Amino acid sequence: MQRYKILCRNFASLLVLAIFIACTGNHENKNSDSSPPDDLTIVFGEGGGITGLWQGYTIESDGSVLTWQGRVAEANPTAAGKISEEALSRLWQSINENKIFTQSGTEPGNITRFLRITSKKQKKQLNWAQSVNDKTSELNQFYDLCREIVSQE
Repeated sequence: MQRYKILCRNFASLLVLAIFIACTGNHENKNSDSSPPDDLTIVFGEGGGITGLWQGYTIESDGSVLTWQGRVAEANPTAAGKISEEALSRLWQSINENKIFTQSGTEPGNITRFLRITSKKQKKQLNWAQSVNDKTSELNQFYDLCREIVSQE
């Protein structure tokens, strides 16, 4: 009988502790999704065609922008300025709103666009033919936003 009481008391203590931990768990600020992660990197560009050349930009987590051009993505990088924290937040918000991490690309075309995002130690790479269709409209919108932001800075 004595053991039963001790077991019940220990079980009750563990149950209270589990409820306490569950209630005080990891509550993140509601706006945490609007803040870009520390490791956010966005690489975007297009290429292919007759020349086989690729050109595009890399946006680093600190807002630094590199432009590049060559036979492969990110070849011959050159510093191209820096975007504001606000612009970086806009890009992160667009990534979430357009659900970029759940998107899928299409088969490459004559001119192929690509996007590689690193965020929270995850990488997502997408390729799609440069055309406007329902399957790639969110990707094209995000791509156009990236181009707009790097061209303003």
